Amino acid sequence: MSWAILLGLLVIAIFAGYAVYLFKFIKHQPNPLNLSDHVGISGVFANGIILVVAIASLIIAYYSYESAKQGGDEQLKALESARKAIITTGTEQKKTLDQSHEALNSVVSSAKVQQQLLTKSLQASQTQLTIIQEQRKRELDRPNIYAKFINPLSLEVSIINISKNKVASDVHYELILVNLDRLNNESGYFELYSKRRNISPIAPGTEFLPESLECSGPVPNKGDRLFGYLTLGCRECETQRFYWLFYKYGETGWYHEGTVSDYPYPIFQYKVSSNMTDILKTFKSHSNLHVITDVN
Repeated sequence: MSWAILLGLLVIAIFAGYAVYLFKFIKHQPNPLNLSDHVGISGVFANGIILVVAIASLIIAYYSYESAKQGGDEQLKALESARKAIITTGTEQKKTLDQSHEALNSVVSSAKVQQQLLTKSLQASQTQLTIIQEQRKRELDRPNIYAKFINPLSLEVSIINISKNKVASDVHYELILVNLDRLNNESGYFELYSKRRNISPIAPGTEFLPESLECSGPVPNKGDRLFGYLTLGCRECETQRFYWLFYKYGETGWYHEGTVSDYPYPIFQYKVSSNMTDILKTFKSHSNLHVITDVN
């Protein structure tokens, strides 16, 4: 504002000076002013105006420079403040990210520990389940016995308990044979031989020693054909077994495991030899026929 007043006073002073000078010049001029004088006077005024304009432009330029400088300083201050704010914000964000990263790592570590604990717990549970299943299996397991015929010269039987952990108690067997080469003259039926036996308990994985199947009744002649069955079981056995047997007394024989319905029953009631011939033919063609051998 002070520069504008000074500029106004300067313009007034210049124009006042030129006016005084022009008045004196015209007053002391003896001759009237011609065109060149007027042009000169106009030039002087024009120069004055140009001077005033130049000074005003200089002042305006100065003020523009000062304003721009001041604006630049303000902008620099604003930029510096923004830079500091960005740095501060970035630092805070980095701290926040670092804290988040640490928290995430802690969560991951906890999850890994929990997974390891869960895996160990699962393994322990599986082990316990296996133990329980094995215990349950042992509890539910039942004795399983079977017979093996050996020694065709005297016909012996061996009874084996194949169970892994159950004792076979109250084991018993019964043998019934008929002599196909001898008929009872009084009844007309084949002569009957039988034997029933109770055996002491058989431990798991062991066998009852072979014993001879000496039957009650008349002693057969060597080579007589004996045909019949042997039943085998125990109090808690998994299954009751049934064996069909054909034996040439004192010579050789065959047997197979089956059921009571494999052949007409009861066999000792058959009188006609032709029926027995058909039965023996079916017996000898059985797919699971075993030979009585000397091997135990």
